[in-house]
Amino acid sequence: MSPRDALALPHFLATLYGLAIVYASLQPFANWMAPVAGAPYFLFAPWPPRWVRYDIVTNCAAYLPFGFFVGLVPRAAARLPVLLAISIGAGAILSLTMETLQMFVPTRDASVADLLANTAGAALGGASRHARSRARRTPRTR
Repeated sequence: MSPRDALALPHFLATLYGLAIVYASLQPFANWMAPVAGAPYFLFAPWPPRWVRYDIVTNCAAYLPFGFFVGLVPRAAARLPVLLAISIGAGAILSLTMETLQMFVPTRDASVADLLANTAGAALGGASRHARSRARRTPRTR
């Protein structure tokens, strides 16, 4: 593998995983329709009446690899807080887009709880990537 291919691999992984999230989030791809007239945008809708722990954990786990792969993308002279912010921002933007589009899929429910869980998953993925790189750089003492 050439150095150029090694630099392209994180971009490829982040893009491929992002496309997998898009595919999974917008299933089924038929019978889309406009939201009911008067329905509030999901960010301004009432908080979900109940939280399902499984749903929150699943959403968090689904975006964790995305945050990790975005964290792998090399950036010149960027510090940890900046790299972590990029992972969180990319996860939040992707999640906001998916939740907005889910408003047009009758079988899907868009909610702020999902947006927060997805963003938290991307944050955990970005943090785990940077924790991994920090652990690899510190010398081991025996």
